[in-house]
Amino acid sequence: MDPRQALQRAGADGISIFDAVDKELGLKLERQTAPRPVLIVDSVNQKPTANPPDLEKRPPSPPPPQFDVAVIKPSKPGEQFAAEIDGGQINVQAPLKFLITFAWDLNPSDDEVLVGAPKWLESDRFDILAKVVSDGPAGSSGNAPRIDEEELRPMLQPLLKERFKLQAHMEDRPVSAYTLVAVKPKLTKADPLSRTRCKEGPGPDGKDPRIANPVLNRLESCQNMTMAQIGEELQRIASGLYL
Repeated sequence: MDPRQALQRAGADGISIFDAVDKELGLKLERQTAPRPVLIVDSVNQKPTANPPDLEKRPPSPPPPQFDVAVIKPSKPGEQFAAEIDGGQINVQAPLKFLITFAWDLNPSDDEVLVGAPKWLESDRFDILAKVVSDGPAGSSGNAPRIDEEELRPMLQPLLKERFKLQAHMEDRPVSAYTLVAVKPKLTKADPLSRTRCKEGPGPDGKDPRIANPVLNRLESCQNMTMAQIGEELQRIASGLYL
């Protein structure tokens, strides 16, 4: 269930991010146009190049952040989305659009961050099985480096470029954006000697609105931040959500 459906299901108990920043912070989100980086798809092949012969027998290719072995093939009809990191191996079944937005750390729910992409990027699904070869004896996986989610992004980029002949670049374009406006801010002036930070859970007052309303499943407490930093933090928290 996506966040929009969850909000509708919650009924009167639900609260959108617009209401949250208005009621709790006295701020207002307005949809406007602003320049920001977007990924321009210059060209891409719908059919990936064939896997090299004797792929499993080949010695390790370039060191990380690249995979040593990767097999890509079209997904079977009706196959559902799946993504798993198992030590030094990933197993993904997803549309190419999702893989591109993940690799370049873009919001997959924002259609404006990917420009010039053909329609099949969203409809055609692919299976990707890729791994980093272990340094241990043959058949041993205990010494294989564990792939971190953030390390996975730069590892996927060269793989997608090579196999799908993907050519793309980043540039600033005017697109829809939300502007955070302080109408009647309910903010406390920060102590300049305190540290700038955000953390999960209640703030110094110890109050937690989630106790009274379990629908509110996330509470973020921030201190000593500028309006620009608050905007960046909201974007990070709401990444992938439908606003």
